[in-house]
Parts: sequence; C-alpha cells; structure tokens
Amino acid sequence: MNDRPAPCQGLPGLCLLAMLALSAMHAPGLCAQVSFEVYTDSRQVPLNDYFQVSFTLKNADGEDFRAPDFKNFTTVGPPGRSASTTILNGKMSKELAYNFTLQPKKKGRFTIGPASIVVNGKRYTTDPLTIEVVDGLKTGNNPNGAEEVYLRTQVTDTAVWVGQQVSLGYKLFSTIPIDRYNVVEEPGYEDFYAQDMRRFDSRQQREIINGAQYASRVIKQVALFPQRAGDLKVGQFNIQLITEETDPRSRNSFFPLTRTRLIPAVVAPLTIHAKSLPPDPPVGFTGAVGSFEASSAMGNNRITTDDALSVKLTITGNGDPKRLQPPDIAFPEGFEAYPPRTSDESTFEQDNQVVTQKTFEYLAVPEKPGTYTFNVHFSWFDPDSVKYVTYTSNDFQVTVAQGSNRKKRPADTGETDETADQDIRYLKTDIRLTEPRLFTGSVAFWALGSFPLVAFLGLFFFRQWRVRKSSADPVQTNFRKARKLALQTLASADTYRQAGNGRAYYEALESALNGYLERKLNLPAANFQSEVIREKLTEKGVSEKLTDEFFSLRHRVEMALYAGAIRQEDMERDHQRAAEWIAAVEGEIF
Repeated sequence: MNDRPAPCQGLPGLCLLAMLALSAMHAPGLCAQVSFEVYTDSRQVPLNDYFQVSFTLKNADGEDFRAPDFKNFTTVGPPGRSASTTILNGKMSKELAYNFTLQPKKKGRFTIGPASIVVNGKRYTTDPLTIEVVDGLKTGNNPNGAEEVYLRTQVTDTAVWVGQQVSLGYKLFSTIPIDRYNVVEEPGYEDFYAQDMRRFDSRQQREIINGAQYASRVIKQVALFPQRAGDLKVGQFNIQLITEETDPRSRNSFFPLTRTRLIPAVVAPLTIHAKSLPPDPPVGFTGAVGSFEASSAMGNNRITTDDALSVKLTITGNGDPKRLQPPDIAFPEGFEAYPPRTSDESTFEQDNQVVTQKTFEYLAVPEKPGTYTFNVHFSWFDPDSVKYVTYTSNDFQVTVAQGSNRKKRPADTGETDETADQDIRYLKTDIRLTEPRLFTGSVAFWALGSFPLVAFLGLFFFRQWRVRKSSADPVQTNFRKARKLALQTLASADTYRQAGNGRAYYEALESALNGYLERKLNLPAANFQSEVIREKLTEKGVSEKLTDEFFSLRHRVEMALYAGAIRQEDMERDHQRAAEWIAAVEGEIF
C-alpha cells in the first residue's frame, strides 16, 4: 500500500526551502576556499595518556582518504567520522572530519605524517604534526604549586602599522572544571576600531605547563585596527569563573552537597606599537592597509550624450573597514563625474580574520561624442611586503554617440535639469474682460453658507476618532510610542550627563533601553532574561548585529552601575550608541 504523497505535495514551503538551500549550495562565490587541515587537542602528551587527532576537509566532498602511519602510537578504538554544514550570512561552509584516538608508546618528540584526500580529481594533504610525549602527570590537586586557573593574551603581532588588523585572543587555562564565567571588566580599546569575532576556534585543548596538565581554550577573540601611530594600550580583561564543587562538610554523607565557588581571573594590560605608513603613497591610495583583491567592471560600452556611464569597483580585504574608501577615477576629459556611492558592503570572517568587501559605483555623463579610453586604479599598503601595491584595471573603452542633448542625470545626485530654465516662455495673448459678479452665488457666499454643515461633520468625525482611540489596542499603542518615550528618557539622561551625575545618567539610560524593548516587544520587565530578549528581537526581524549591540550596551550600563566604571568620555559614547541603536531598530521593526 503506497499512501505517500507525491514529492512536494502539501509541502510547498518545505520544498521551497529545499530548493533555496540547493541553489545556495551551487551558487558561485557562496562557498569558502577548500582546505584540508590537521588538528589535535594536545601537542604535549603524558606517557600512557590519550589524545585525539582530527583531519578536517572544509568546503568540499572528498574521497579516497588515506590516514598517515601512526607508528609511534597505538590507535585506541576504531576511527570516527563526522560531517556538518553551516550557512551564515549567505555563506556556506562544510566540514568532513576523520577522528583518531591515539596513545603514545614511548617518550620523545615524534612527527605524524600528512594525511591525504581527493577532491574533484586533485589530492590534498595536511601538514605534518609534531607531538611531544613527556613523563606521566604528577599527582595531587596542585602540582608544583601551579595555579588552578589563569588567563593569557594571544596576539598576532605587537608591532604593526596603522590600519593593520591585529587578532587578539584571551585564552583560559584551568586544572579544574569550569562551568561558566561572567565578564567583570572588558577593555575599551580606545585607540582601536574593534570588532568581536564569532567564528574563532574555541575548542578545548590540553597543555602541560610546569608538570601540570591544563585544559585550555580561547574564550574571546577580537579584531583590532589601530587608529593612530604610537604605543597603544589595551586595558585589562577581568572575568569571574564559576565552578560547582562538593561541600567538604558533606563529603562523607550519603547525599553530598555542592556549593558554588567564584574564582577571579585577570589578564594584565597589553601594549601594541603602531607605526606610521611610509610617505609618498601612489595614485589611488585612500588609506587601506592589509591584503586586498580588487576587480572592476564597466556598464554599457556604447552610450549617447544623454546617458550616464557606470563603472563598479569591488574591493575585498582584511584591512580596517573604515579606511576602505573609494579612490578617484580619472575619467576622460569631456565627462562630468559624480561622487561615487557604496552600492554593496559586507563583513565576514575567514581564516581567523575579519574580511570586508565593498563595491563602489561611479557615474559620469559625457558631454560630446567620441571614443574614450581610461583605467581604474586602487592602491593599498601591504604589511607583508612593506610596500604600496596598486591594482590597475584593463583599458576600459567606451563609444559615445550624439544624443538629444537632454542628459539623464543620475537620480541620486540631487542635480536638476537646467534646460527647463532655458525654455521660452510666451506672452499670454488671450486676455478677456469680465463683468463684476454679485456676492450672491460667489465662492465666498457658498463657503459661508456651508460652514455650519462642515463644522458639524468635523465635530462628528472628531468624536468618532476619540472613541476609536480610547478603544485602541494598548499593545499597538505602546508599540507606536516606544521610540518617542525612549528618546524623551534619553534626553533627560543627557541632562544628568551634562551635570556630571554619572550614576543618575546610567540609570536613565538603562530605563530608556529597557522601556523601549518593553513597549516594542510587548515584553514585561519580569521576563527580561537575555535568552528571551534575543528570541523576541529575532522574531521581530532584528539583525544579529543589532541584537549583539544591545547586549554590549547593556553590559556597559551594568558595569557603570554595579562596578563603578563611569567616565565622562564613556557617557558621551554610550549616549550616541543608544540613540543610534534605537534608530537602527526602528528601521528593521515594522
């Protein structure tokens, strides 16, 4: 008996999602670069202990996997295999991992050779992996007086150029289980443009330090872009670790009790030296520093003097997004150029870096016919080669024919057609003499006569409007008033800021943010848990970036109110961020 429906019957939404997913998988440019990498949870392994090695293929399907020879190790159990697919911000990533659990046979320093796999007829190999096998772990809860927990910074470089990306990570080392942690104090990054990273490697590893085995993992990673030359300070990062442990007083009881233990962990401030860029930059340099790729394209290469020529320049790189500005294009003489605009902009994470892609569109109107040739130039400073690099497009050639001399100005330039002022305006010749009219039957007569009726109708509709308003849905009323009331509270907060009353200011700022969400999301104050707020904002269509910005603002407010971290410059910055956040959310919630 076959009662199953035909494919997609009764499930149009599901099939549509499947079709979109398939189209996303096959769309060009959505998948990242293919890579085959090796990963281990421990590069220092105690003798007779276990560790894991994974060979991971990213963004491709492979075949004919060949594992290396583990001659100095014993393979524990059968190898495992796992696969996952993720689509984030329109970019798809796939992972296929082959996992092995190994046990060393003897002490020493050993190299595990590369593994290999075939992708579309091409064989990819991993790098060799070096493992150091040391003596077995010392016993005791705190061998050699080692610290139970501590924080350490990981930075790609401490001597960089202005505008160059620096990856800063905070790594936690622990000899005891950590259930969770709270951020007590986070650096302000005053001399940097900072962007939190979300796709960094946070997997736990094991490391042996002074004879003690630590579980380590990166808990936070930030991309920093220096904004000026000199020695730039990154303040301390202070967190509170939380672990559950057995209460010593009930250790021998049948039902032992547990207690919460709070452990402070602080990493010291860090100094990063930023160098000024070399002098005499080339043509097309607008401040970009890093590694970049550029491409350009021209619209129709045959136009008339009535049309606008369109040129697009797309730039992708790991430099400071704010310093990535459009270079000037030297259009041929006889073209009237308009200021470029950013037609597309996106930021994503790739290879443990923040990457920005911007597309600039240039419009120029020809003034006379002819054949013209020009190029597009874009320059940047490359820290690896310590020199300026210039992208130069191929020759663009455009043929311009004579039009009607009524130019089609670009709609977004704000220009007006001046030819209207040159039109001939003729004298009026059909003048007629009319006899004066009496008041009876005139416009004024009828206006005065109909005034009582108009007044009656106006009063009637006004009362109807009052009735509807009094019976309106209070939820919708609060929804509409959310922005107005929040801005009023922000205005009152600003008076506290100007008076130097920091605590009153942050209390009013907190009231503005919470009140806005309470009215906009119809969310009672009793349900102001982070998970609930995030879920409600997502339901309303608010982007993940704006949601994270709210929690960042709320953390700053809590730090000011409950940790006393109040500074005048922070108050000004937080006030502007709050106003901009409310305006941005208004644009996304309808």
